[in-house]
Amino acid sequence: MSTLSGSISALGSSTVMDIVLPLSKKNWDQNRILSFSRRVSFFWGIALILVAVIFIGTPTPVVELALSIASYTYGGLLGLFLAGILSKKSTRSPHPSDSAAAFCS
Repeated sequence: MSTLSGSISALGSSTVMDIVLPLSKKNWDQNRILSFSRRVSFFWGIALILVAVIFIGTPTPVVELALSIASYTYGGLLGLFLAGILSKKSTRSPHPSDSAAAFCS
């Protein structure tokens, strides 16, 4: 249970610290951040339970399904890594289309 609760806590903390606080224009005190982070963690727990309920009746194991979805991004990431390792040093700065091309490969 500790691995699961740690994952949900990390989801809540990263949501609040990386998304909510930078987009918010208010000054938040520590007690309010903690309270809001706990509510967001509760939301993530409910969301994960709902996703688990949706996949109860699927014939394919959820881990296999998740890995097949992740393989799309990992292929592009591996292609980008290999292009960086195997190519000569470039003198130009990277362009956003470079990342898009690597992701689509």
